[in-house]
Order: sequence, then structure tokens, then C-alpha cells
Amino acid sequence: MLELYHDPAFFPALYGFLAGSIPMILIASVRGRLARSRARAKQKTADETIERISSEKSALSTEIGKLRSNVSRLIKHQGQLEGLAKSEDQKERELGRLVKATCESIQTHLQVQKSVILEAISAIPATRVAEPDTPGPVEPSLPDDLDFVPLENIPSASDESTAFEGLDADQSASKAESAANIFRAALNDKDS
Repeated sequence: MLELYHDPAFFPALYGFLAGSIPMILIASVRGRLARSRARAKQKTADETIERISSEKSALSTEIGKLRSNVSRLIKHQGQLEGLAKSEDQKERELGRLVKATCESIQTHLQVQKSVILEAISAIPATRVAEPDTPGPVEPSLPDDLDFVPLENIPSASDESTAFEGLDADQSASKAESAANIFRAALNDKDS
């Protein structure tokens, strides 16, 4: 291996190798730095994505817990409603039986009352009402007006020929009213 040092192409090859390897090392280091920076950026983005996904996962797990509690509450409420529906159906059936029994008892009671009434009607003797030979004229009946007081022609003070001596217009009105009251009392006594 020492004989390579004595070769005249050794040093130019060594210098060429070194001249080529230094830029390659620099390029490789720059590429490594760029790759590391890209990897760090990707790692940072991946870390942010992982944090976002983990926060979304915790939010979704919280939402799932809420939905499960809601489902259990709704199932409990559904059970209560089914129990109420069954009790309402039972009440409705009992009410239908009660209405049917009441209708039957009312019908039997009405049949009994009908038979009692028919027996009472058949026990009444039949009488014939005599028909009038010729119908008479029908006179309209006037309504009883017990408050009727006939109007009187009271002479005025200006008419001296027909004026009554010592009779005042107020006295004649009070006398007419008292006469009407006496007449009403007589009619009431007659009615009773």
C-alpha cells in the first residue's frame, strides 16, 4: 500500500478526490439541513394535526357520552310512556265495560218504567167525549189587564160652563186610582 504514495498520479488523484469530496460534503450537509428542516416542519405539522385530532376525539367522546346519557334518558321516558299507555288502555277498557253495564241497566230500567206506564194507561177507563153538534164562533180572548184605568175627561179650568164646583183635577186622579185599586182587590179575591 506504500507503493501508492510513489505513484505520480497519487497526489493529483488525492487532490481531485479531496476537491470533489469537499463540495459533496457541503452539498450533503446542506441537503441534510434542508431535509432536517423539512422533517421538523412536517413533524410540527403532524404534531399540530395530532393535537387537533386528539382535541376533536375528546370533544367527540364527550358528545358520545352526552348522546348515551340522552339515549338512556329517552329509553327511560319511553318506558314511562309505555306504562302510561298501558294504564290508559286498561282505564279505557274498564270505562267501556262501565258504560256498557250502565247502558244495559238504564235500558232495563226504562223497560220496567215503560211496562209500568203501559199498565197504568191500560188501567184508565176509556171515556168518550161528546162532540158538539155545531161549532160556535170563536171569540178571541183578551189578555187580563189588571192595571187598566180608564181615562176620564177632566174639564179644564178655562171651560167654566162644564167645570165642577169644588172638584180639583188632582182629586179626581187620586179617586180614580183608589177605585182601580179597589177593583183589583175585588178581582183578586174572586180568583182566590
